[in-house]
Formats: sequence, C-alpha cells, structure tokens
Amino acid sequence: MQVVPELVVEIEADTAFEQGRWRHATRFLRVRRDLSVDDLAAETA
Repeated sequence: MQVVPELVVEIEADTAFEQGRWRHATRFLRVRRDLSVDDLAAETA
C-alpha cells in the first residue's frame, strides 16, 4: 500500500547517509503550513 502525502514538515538531518538510511537521528522542527504537498518536487526512485 502506498502512502498519500498530506502534510509538509521541516526536519533537521545530518548529511551522513549510509546504506539507504541516515547515520544519525533526524529531528522534527515544525509543520510547514505555508507549503502544500504540490509545491514540492517528487523524488523518483
């Protein structure tokens, strides 16, 4: 089942990315009510 994006949030993440995952924990910063899901570019696998 695919997830339908409904909310845009801002996170803080280190640039260290290894074997398909972040090496360090990501941190939630805030909900971005000024942006809609359609404002963001979709990442293709």
